[in-house]
Amino acid sequence: VFALDRFDLFCSMVTPEMGDALRGLRDSFKDTLSYIASMRLGLSYLPEPELLGDLHRLIDQHVCYVGPMNESDTRETILRRIDMAPDRPTDPELAQMWQLSGGFPSLVMVICRWWLAQRTRPALDQWQEQLLAQASVRHRLEDMWAGLTQEEQLVMAEIQKSTWGAAHSQNSVGQRYERVLAHLAERRLCFSRNGTWRIFSDLFAAHVARVGGRSRGKVTFDATAKTLYHGEEPLTGLTPKESALLQFLVELPYMQHSYTDLIVAVWNEEERYHGVSNDSLYQLVRTLRLKIEPNPSQPVYIVNWRGKPEGGYLFYPEGRPR
Repeated sequence: VFALDRFDLFCSMVTPEMGDALRGLRDSFKDTLSYIASMRLGLSYLPEPELLGDLHRLIDQHVCYVGPMNESDTRETILRRIDMAPDRPTDPELAQMWQLSGGFPSLVMVICRWWLAQRTRPALDQWQEQLLAQASVRHRLEDMWAGLTQEEQLVMAEIQKSTWGAAHSQNSVGQRYERVLAHLAERRLCFSRNGTWRIFSDLFAAHVARVGGRSRGKVTFDATAKTLYHGEEPLTGLTPKESALLQFLVELPYMQHSYTDLIVAVWNEEERYHGVSNDSLYQLVRTLRLKIEPNPSQPVYIVNWRGKPEGGYLFYPEGRPR
C-alpha cells in the first residue's frame, strides 16, 4: 500500500510526468500495489487535475469520505488514549466526551489530552466553555470549518440557528438545502433525527454559532429575473462590467477561462478595437472580489489559474474550501 498523505498539496506541484509515473507504477504492479490518497479538498477543487492525466480518472472512480467514529468506537478510542491515567472516566464523562467531539478523531484526541491535564476536573456543564478556550481545540475547529465550501458553511449556520427555532424553521432548512444537506450527511457532519437536523458535534456547533454568520453561500443567476444572487440575497451595487463578468462565470463554472476569453465576454467589439489590456481585467476582478469574497486576499469564488501561453480564472459558485 502506497499512502499519499495530503495528496491535494502534492497536486499543487505535480507535473504530467509525475502523474504518468504514478499511474505507470500502479499498472505495473496492479495485483499487488494499491494507492490510498488522502485529501482535505474534493477532487473537483484540485488546482490543475488535468496534470494527473490517467491517474485522475483512476482516483475519481474510488472516492470515500472518512468521517466521525460511531459512539462505541469513540468510547474505545478514549479509553485507549487515557489508559495511563490512574482512574478512568466515569460514564457521564465518557458520554460528554462523545457529545462534544461527535466522534471526530482530532477532537477526541485533544479532549483526551485536556482531560488528562486536569488536576481537578470541572463540572460537566463547564467542559465546552473550557475546551473552546484551548488553542488546540480552536485550531481543529477552524480547520474543519475551512474544509467546507461557502455554501456548506451557510447551510451549517442555518442548521445551528434552526436548532433553537420553531419546527417550521427546521422544515424550511430541509426543503431549501436538500442537496447540500444530503452531501453533508454523507460525510456525517450533520444528521437528521425525528425530522430535526443537528450538527454532529457540540463543539463544532458552538464554533458554527460563533463564525457562521460570515458565510454568504452560493452565487447564482436567475435568468427570469435577470438577477445575480449571493445565497438568498440579490447582489446589488455591481457595475455593468462586474455584472457581465460574474454572469459569464456563473453560467460557465469550473472551467479555465483565459484572460482573452473573459475580455471578449465582457467588453464589446468597439471597446476591444480601441484596446483592452489584461490590466483592465485584473482591476475588474479585483473590485468584484471586494464585493463577493469573504477575504479578497484569499479568494474562494474567483480563483487564479496560471497557464501557458496565458493564464486566467476559474469560478466556483459555491465558494471552494480553503
